[in-house]
Amino acid sequence: MKLFLLSSSLLAASATYVPMPNGMQLDSSCIHQFDEHFRLSTTSGGDYKAVGSGGESVGAWDSACAFPPLPTSSEDGDLSLPGSGPSSLEDVEDLGASYYSSWVAYAGHTEKKEYDLLSSTFVVPPAPHDYKRITSLFFFNGLQDQPSGGGATYILQPVLQYGKSGCGGGNYWSIAAFYVSGSGRAFCGKTYKVQEGDVINGNMTKSEEGDWTIVAEDVTSGVVSSYTAEQVTTPAIYGCITMEGIVVYNCGAFPNADEVLFYNNVAVAGGKDLGKVGWDVTVKKDECGQDVRLDSNGDVAILTPEHVKGGVEECLVGGLSAAEGGDAEAAIRGCGEAADVADGQCALQCTLGAIARYWDCALDCRSVECITVKCVADVIAFDIPCLDKC
Repeated sequence: MKLFLLSSSLLAASATYVPMPNGMQLDSSCIHQFDEHFRLSTTSGGDYKAVGSGGESVGAWDSACAFPPLPTSSEDGDLSLPGSGPSSLEDVEDLGASYYSSWVAYAGHTEKKEYDLLSSTFVVPPAPHDYKRITSLFFFNGLQDQPSGGGATYILQPVLQYGKSGCGGGNYWSIAAFYVSGSGRAFCGKTYKVQEGDVINGNMTKSEEGDWTIVAEDVTSGVVSSYTAEQVTTPAIYGCITMEGIVVYNCGAFPNADEVLFYNNVAVAGGKDLGKVGWDVTVKKDECGQDVRLDSNGDVAILTPEHVKGGVEECLVGGLSAAEGGDAEAAIRGCGEAADVADGQCALQCTLGAIARYWDCALDCRSVECITVKCVADVIAFDIPCLDKC
């Protein structure tokens, strides 16, 4: 059976970092993707090797990447993209807004004994309303040997993503099975494009021999991205259901839906069915109402209720795109007619005017400091007197 190593041509003389769904940036030369199921194992010295389903060797690598992994987690406007060339940072500045990268909201649970199984089902949501090509969004259930932020040496994860990662993707939803190590290497199954409304199953199952098989399956279309990790060296004791965002700049970066529901969640640890898992909820960013809801039936909902959607919000996004660097205020002021409201019309007009001034200022700025200081001051100087008159 033919098995093709997709990423071998990515090796470069200097580091080119790309985001991965474990909260890290890895150099592209240390990300290895395969178009068919593969088996990954480690030697006694910790080095990696992979074989195809027919037992043929398809690659061997040192345990650590020559370029160390870097965190993607950042506070507003503090993301670094080393080695990616100046265009990445320029793209961020061109957004004219603050941004961050983080595991945004997630449910996690640590077991004393190793997990044997973690499986979840969810539906591909509508695409983000305001996508920029440097933004990536990941939804996944995953397993690690340490809790989030605790120095995990690996993560096993079937992933739904919007945007790009080191394993492909783009301006569409896609799935892939990932193994990402703390030493800077990653291994991926094939990335498949999926459609809104498709049913996705993410399954991680340990065999009696201690091998983990990771499967990201589009149940609707039948495509499967998968791999087997043989005898993972440290126990997988931490399970999670997560929404992660890379370069999130406004609420339009999230799916155009109120929630992404993970259902039919099954967790087994130490041979015991955990039933309704005692998840601990962590919400690191909530500016768009992000949250995690734990339902009594065991479902876990990742909430994004204040996403950009129809009406005035849709008009605002469309107006800004149409302006293309011209008179943003004129483009946006027409959105007042899209608001079918009686009460609060004055406040709405103040908000529209404030947004228009912000974007007019941001389009003229050439630095992040200009946007975060001068433009904010311009908005405050307009908005407060305007609202006082209401």
